[in-house]
Amino acid sequence: PTIVGEFESFENFAWVGTAYIVTAAIGSPLFGKLSDLYGRDRVFKATLGLFVFGSLLCGLAQSMGQLILFRGVQGLGGGAIQALAFAILGDVLPPRERGKYIGYFTLAFVGAALIGPLLGGFIIENFSWPWIFFINVPLGLFAGVVAHFALKLPFARRKAKLDWTGAAMLSIAIGALMIGLEEGQDGWTQPHVVGLFVVALVAVAVFVVAEQRAEEPIIPLRLFANRAVLTSTLLGMCAGTIAFGAGQFLPLYFQDSLFVSPTESGLRMLPQMIGVTMGTFG
Repeated sequence: PTIVGEFESFENFAWVGTAYIVTAAIGSPLFGKLSDLYGRDRVFKATLGLFVFGSLLCGLAQSMGQLILFRGVQGLGGGAIQALAFAILGDVLPPRERGKYIGYFTLAFVGAALIGPLLGGFIIENFSWPWIFFINVPLGLFAGVVAHFALKLPFARRKAKLDWTGAAMLSIAIGALMIGLEEGQDGWTQPHVVGLFVVALVAVAVFVVAEQRAEEPIIPLRLFANRAVLTSTLLGMCAGTIAFGAGQFLPLYFQDSLFVSPTESGLRMLPQMIGVTMGTFG
């Protein structure tokens, strides 16, 4: 709310979050597949650099349009980092140890979920909104240095063909669906909204056919024949819908309807964050 107020662009409020989510959803499978082909550590450090670069650009944004664009850059790296972190975990640990370290990852998420809204509100009240993005720069650079010296994964280079058709169709499907859902708030029967949904549906159909024929599919469809994978994916989708949706719009309600400060808005987000945390452990 503070940022859209400064740029006087309230009508584009949702796009600040939507841009990140769209590119994160595209970046996760794409960079995950690239890490299979070219090595986890190399791709992880590249995506970490992309996230830091995107964060720096967000802090330097001079308009809402620029911020939305740069949030897309940030999301492309951020989505890949999250996926690659768990992939690396599987590479460096035996199956018996993975559960324990996934618990450590979950605890880190808990701390971030509880502290993040409060810290963001404090930064905006006492400094300025660009610092909620600039704070990622030193943290990201530190993580990059640690990864450079500590992350040494053996990798045998092999010839492989990247599934460009699958990657393109997946990107088109996600982008068209997300934009359609965003634009549809003003009317679900508008021609351009219906057109976006049709494009998404066609892209999904082409994606399924492409993945069945690809030598190196970006998302092997056989994974979803596993009931555990399918159930976890659906539950993760539901949890993400609630967490991202509430995380984006509750602060708007608190600050613009109840007229509380950004810090108090973060404090009022704690019950929702605690609920997300308990659901994660469950």
